[in-house]
Amino acid sequence: MEIDKLLGCLSSDYPRNQERVDFIRKEISEKSDSEIMDYLTELKPEEVGGLTAVSGFYYQFLVTIEYFIELLDGKWDFVAFELHDDIVVANEAEKKIRYIQVKTSKKSSQTPSGVSDLYSGSLKTKKGTKEKYRLKDSWVDKLISKARFFKSEDGYKSEFQIYTSYHVVKTDNYNFDNYTDNIGYEKKISKSDSLLKVVLKNTHNADFKEVGYKDMCGESLEELLARLYIKTGNYMSDVKMFVNDLTVELSKRVFKGYKNISLDVKDIHLLIGMLCSRCMVNGEAQYLKVTRPELEDILSELRENCLKNVEVMNEEHSNKKTIERILGTYLGEIEGTNLYSKIEDRAYVYKEYLYEWFEQDGNVRDLYNRYVDGTIRSQNYYKVNQQTRETTLKSLFSITILLNVIFNETLLFGENKYFLTKKLNRQGTEPIKLYSILTTGKSYNLEKSINKINLILESADESEHLHLLDKQLSIILQNYTDRGFNKAQHKELRTKINIENVEGIDESSDFNKVSINSIIIPGKIIDEEWFEFLALDDFQKFIEKLIELWSELVGG
Repeated sequence: MEIDKLLGCLSSDYPRNQERVDFIRKEISEKSDSEIMDYLTELKPEEVGGLTAVSGFYYQFLVTIEYFIELLDGKWDFVAFELHDDIVVANEAEKKIRYIQVKTSKKSSQTPSGVSDLYSGSLKTKKGTKEKYRLKDSWVDKLISKARFFKSEDGYKSEFQIYTSYHVVKTDNYNFDNYTDNIGYEKKISKSDSLLKVVLKNTHNADFKEVGYKDMCGESLEELLARLYIKTGNYMSDVKMFVNDLTVELSKRVFKGYKNISLDVKDIHLLIGMLCSRCMVNGEAQYLKVTRPELEDILSELRENCLKNVEVMNEEHSNKKTIERILGTYLGEIEGTNLYSKIEDRAYVYKEYLYEWFEQDGNVRDLYNRYVDGTIRSQNYYKVNQQTRETTLKSLFSITILLNVIFNETLLFGENKYFLTKKLNRQGTEPIKLYSILTTGKSYNLEKSINKINLILESADESEHLHLLDKQLSIILQNYTDRGFNKAQHKELRTKINIENVEGIDESSDFNKVSINSIIIPGKIIDEEWFEFLALDDFQKFIEKLIELWSELVGG
């Protein structure tokens, strides 16, 4: 279909609605996809229904999406539109083209006199004369005059639709029922038809030249009106229902083959934003022609965005459910002890902190991998069953809750990506104290555990090494086999950081590397002994016992 003719269909010889133009320039033209989505989502119902420019713009896009659904179903080859007014759809094989205008009102019904622009052209005085003429600028005239671009004599069948958010009631002088049920676009129009008689009075074009439809379009006004359908859509008061219906129908097509997933209102608004941004050129509204493959590309982007959000939601839900199960098992093991309620309080505080961490992109998978392998670059989480994962994480949560009790605060996750570190959040502490909790995973002895720690460091980025250089790193080791490991040991861990300008030392030598002084703490002893403290009647004594044990282990 010739592009110049299509452009002609989307242009107008008459001035555009200035309120609509101003609205688009102010609220749409400079916004991104997501900003338009947020703007539309935050609009209150009374703003959508009560502000003419907003309601017209919004409703037009809902109608456009309705036609997108038909485009996906193969009824049309493209949907073309411009932000100010018209929509054009076409089936090129059938040489059928439909022109659509969308009109809105906050009222659910209108008398013909209330929407006189539908049929009555503006009465204008020709410059330099006193002669007045009715121009062909009524809604009907603007719509059916587009038949001049794709004429019936060239084999095209044109259809015309005025899509309204209200019903035009019948009066003694006007009865448009013949058009409101013209679903087939082929009603015969009688000479006495009220719309025909009034539109015939619109005789001149924008240049004040008298023009007839036979000369302009190759068809009489009666023949053109026979293909006019005045469709009553959802009222503005029911626009939410309109959006919901579109969401359901579009979801069926976007997520065909998927189960239990659908779009929501924000996705519809994002789609509008995506279309608007594609329709803007240098900040000015232009037209956009969308074919089925192009629409599928747009919807693919929308689908990926939606799936990503669902994945995040599911992961968050899964994260929280996992934490609930693990902490439930943990508390179940100490239920009935004297200090159960106090430990339960600490467990819930830690759970809330984990939930906050999840909202900042944390997840159970990375938590497990960093505890077992010291890095998120691991597939270990997927190589074990759920019971093993949750038993392992229970040991992590147990020691963490005890550390929170010992330091009387919730230890925060450190900023590094490798060792699972907890940061002591005390102001003025120099150097910053980091406590890394690591399980050997395979019941290594101490020597093999140290080797594992060094291997973790070797695989870490240099930035991770730099992050640890000015910190006091203590590694609380879990699941080791050495019975003699019952006191903290100071170990130097290798890094990738070179010592510069040291004469006589080969650059490749480990002697030419900065080392990190760390303290390896036997966490297994804490695991074995803290249960005995639960027999105490007083929680303060429990805390004192834990601190005493910690001091014995770390030597201070």
